[in-house]
Amino acid sequence: MNTVEFSEQINLDQKRYSRYVCDSRAIPNEIDGLKPVQRRILWTMWNSVAKNDFTKTVKVAGLVMGFHPHGDASIQDAISAMVQDFPFSNNYPVIAGEGTFGDVLDPKAIASPRYTEVRLSDFCKDLGYFDSLPDIQYAKNYDEIEDEPIFFFPKIPAVLLNQLDAERG
Repeated sequence: MNTVEFSEQINLDQKRYSRYVCDSRAIPNEIDGLKPVQRRILWTMWNSVAKNDFTKTVKVAGLVMGFHPHGDASIQDAISAMVQDFPFSNNYPVIAGEGTFGDVLDPKAIASPRYTEVRLSDFCKDLGYFDSLPDIQYAKNYDEIEDEPIFFFPKIPAVLLNQLDAERG
C-alpha cells in the first residue's frame, strides 16, 4: 500500500478541483463561448416552449435542472446574466427577457424568477448554435438519462461577441 503525505494529498486534490472548476464551470468554451450551465440553458430552451414563447424563468430553471447537477438558484442567476443587455453585461444577449433583470447601476436587482419570463433571443437563433445539431457531439447528462451537447458550433466565435459574467454564469 502506498502512503502519501497529507500535505501532498491536499495539494493534489486542490489541483484536481481547480482544474475541474476551470474546465467545467468558470471559463467559457472557446468553440461556442458558453459555460456548461449556459449551454444547458440554451439546449433546454431550444427543446421547450421557451424556444419561441416567453416562459416563466422559474419553469425554465426547473427544466434545466434535468441536465445541470447544481441548484436552481445558480441556474436562475445564469439565466438572468444571459438576459442582461446594459453596458458591461452582454453586447448581444442570447436570451430575451420580460421583467426586471437588473440594470447598469445594480446588476443584481433582479426580480424573483416567478415574476420574470424568458425565451431564446432572435440573435441566439441567428448565431446558428442550433444549425449543426445533427453534426455535433453529445454526452450523457449527469444522471446518464439524456444526451446533451458537448458544445455548439456558432457561425462566428461567440466568445468574441459577448463577455459573459464569470461570477454569475
